Amino acid sequence: METLFVATFEARFFVALSLVATLLLLGACSPPDLAVVQRNSVVCSGYIDQLNEPPPSWHPVLGAVAFPIDPVETGRAGAQGTPYEGLRFAKFGLLVRTNTSVVLEVPKTGDVLMEWTLAELGRPANVLRIGPCEGGGADWIVFAGGLWVAEPMCVVIAVTSGGQAEEAQVGVDHHCS
Repeated sequence: METLFVATFEARFFVALSLVATLLLLGACSPPDLAVVQRNSVVCSGYIDQLNEPPPSWHPVLGAVAFPIDPVETGRAGAQGTPYEGLRFAKFGLLVRTNTSVVLEVPKTGDVLMEWTLAELGRPANVLRIGPCEGGGADWIVFAGGLWVAEPMCVVIAVTSGGQAEEAQVGVDHHCS
């Protein structure tokens, strides 16, 4: 009886060890790529400007947030060894209606990351929560930041606010059709 237990234990141990080795080789147990799983929030007190309405060159989405209609240009490149490595920054303000909650989401491909006055600096986001933020009497407030992109593209941003959802497009070194 003792011999059967040892053989069974050894067989189970071998199977478990083989499974762990296979998972490690396939990368299933490796740490997640932080660039593609980040969630972050905008700091309400960090707004840089106030407006009564978005400028004509901006497209309001769900009456909660507004993006530029014309393409924005990229500037600096992301530093090596950071979540921004291999990406370029397209700087533009994010317009948000005061006293409104908004969630922005870009695809989790690692090709696009968002960064506007983040609560956790240095953590670019695929999902960004904003508000509700007060704006000192104005209807809209502006946050500094922009998008990190791997290449010129039409960035699709899923916008959710007030139980509604809509997609917005922002051209980065590229015209959206």
